[in-house]
Amino acid sequence: AIELEPGLAKAHHNLGNLLVKSGESAAAERSFRAAIALDRGRAQSHAALASLLQREGRFGEAVAAYREAVNQDERQLWVHNLAVCLCQQGQTEEAIRTFLRASELDPGSVISHVAAAELCIAANVPGLTRAPLARAAALDYADPGVAANISRLMQTVALDEEAEAFTKRMLEAHPTDETLMLLLANVLQRGDRLEVGEPYYQRARELGA
Repeated sequence: AIELEPGLAKAHHNLGNLLVKSGESAAAERSFRAAIALDRGRAQSHAALASLLQREGRFGEAVAAYREAVNQDERQLWVHNLAVCLCQQGQTEEAIRTFLRASELDPGSVISHVAAAELCIAANVPGLTRAPLARAAALDYADPGVAANISRLMQTVALDEEAEAFTKRMLEAHPTDETLMLLLANVLQRGDRLEVGEPYYQRARELGA
């Protein structure tokens, strides 16, 4: 057995991390809780405990632990994971606010931008999608599938001008992607520019043949 100096919160925390890696979840939880008992201001231990509880599906407890971590240190990943757990608890309104905050904290986090937009759409508050989708549209994507999903979300909430500009830019990077071509053709058709969109439909049909 490993014996630790009881006053060393960091040692309990580090032991908890080792126990997580070895699959000893119950022992890891005890170590993280010991670290917190010795130093309640240790945000990393609250977050580590929250992550463990989240993986075990104990979302209510995870929410409480992430709240403690975020109150002490508003790290983007912790804010995002708090929003995920809030969703699992059915706390949609707070989850939306929290995903939007995660999106603000890291403009490069496409997963937070998309999660915020999707939840806003599902909750029928499409007006809140503009900011996270604008952040998502400012990024570049090696995976055209991710780009296509963002274009779809924009079109779902009638951000057609933004969707057109974004999809055209993504097609420059992925000029043979059939889905992006269809999405661009669709948004052009919605703008009563069927004749402009038709070549994209035609090219997509050729690629899909």
